[in-house]
Amino acid sequence: MLKLNLQRFAKHFKRAAYIPLSLFLLTGTTALLNGCTTTMNEESKPAWTENLNHQGRGLEILDVKEWKDAKKGIQLQIVAKSTAVLEFQFDYRVLWFTAEGQLIESLQGKWQTRTILPEQTIQWTEHSPRANAASYKIEIFEK
Repeated sequence: MLKLNLQRFAKHFKRAAYIPLSLFLLTGTTALLNGCTTTMNEESKPAWTENLNHQGRGLEILDVKEWKDAKKGIQLQIVAKSTAVLEFQFDYRVLWFTAEGQLIESLQGKWQTRTILPEQTIQWTEHSPRANAASYKIEIFEK
């Protein structure tokens, strides 16, 4: 009788010993995968995303190409796609800065409005107002 109870106890104890090990392996694997995913997402972001202020729901910015010209300054080509189901409008502006971080005042810094259709992809270009522009910030506000 005692021998039977010890065998039953040993059988349950062996199973119980696998549970903490399984939980440890599962937790460790999940943490490792989450860590890798976060790192990959941060590393895979294009550099231009740092120059973009957009918390949109219906507009996805696909690409921003940048060219620098000693005489004309910076030129941008912005590509965006509507993810909305209805036509909508959004306002945008590009702020230009000198190498010292000073804002370059110009009419180009004023808000402009565009209309976009569902699933439509649009692109437009922006030019810095002066050749001494060293950086920019694109701001987009969806209505």
